[in-house]
Amino acid sequence: MAYIDIKDRGVRTTIQLDDEIVDRLRRFVPNRGMNQFIAEAVTARLSALERSELELTMKEGYSGIRQARRVLNTDWAAAEVESWPEGRTR
Repeated sequence: MAYIDIKDRGVRTTIQLDDEIVDRLRRFVPNRGMNQFIAEAVTARLSALERSELELTMKEGYSGIRQARRVLNTDWAAAEVESWPEGRTR
């Protein structure tokens, strides 16, 4: 196991990574660039998770609206078949 300290914007934390991940990381990222690389990778992953969460929330909301419209359409169906006063057209 390897421990990497990350400091960004005044918050310092320690993460634990498997040696294999650290070796792969070091192949592409210099030591002085690790903090930025890890912060960008975490930010990208969090953005994807937030986007998925928003999509699910929107889907649930639209499903609720669809159900509410079905109920409303059923309520209005009776009004559509009622006759209008004589001399008036729709």
